[in-house]
Amino acid sequence: MKRTLVAIAIAPLWAAAFAAVYAGLFFPVSDPILGQLGRGQRMAMGAVIGLALGYAAMVLIGLPAHALLRRRVATSTYALVWFALALVLWAVVHVAGFLGYGPGYAIAYLFETIVERPVVPLSFGLCWALVAVTFRVLVDRSPGATSAPPPPQDHP
Repeated sequence: MKRTLVAIAIAPLWAAAFAAVYAGLFFPVSDPILGQLGRGQRMAMGAVIGLALGYAAMVLIGLPAHALLRRRVATSTYALVWFALALVLWAVVHVAGFLGYGPGYAIAYLFETIVERPVVPLSFGLCWALVAVTFRVLVDRSPGATSAPPPPQDHP
């Protein structure tokens, strides 16, 4: 239980780091209000938003996914499932964010983003694959485990 709580606290920090870098590098400075922010302010805002969304997604998606996949699949499959769940979450949030313009616009803008800027959803998914691997490593490591193989045993 203690390892799970530590993993819940640490793994979503990747989302905050990713959001800070993303806001610093790719934030649209043409926005009349947000464009007045400096790069450091944009990165701080991205980190705070990434942290909040990271912990929310960990509770809503990460923990249920971990409960279903725990010790049943390889780490690569585990990360792939989290990647797919992150893409679904991204699509839902993306559409919900633009529903004010109408459902047709929201869906059209979703597909436009996927086709014209695939790095946006893919980077979100890759970030969550990294969160997944970090979470799994922190939860599943045994206390006192080392990376060295156990010594050979002599049999009489």
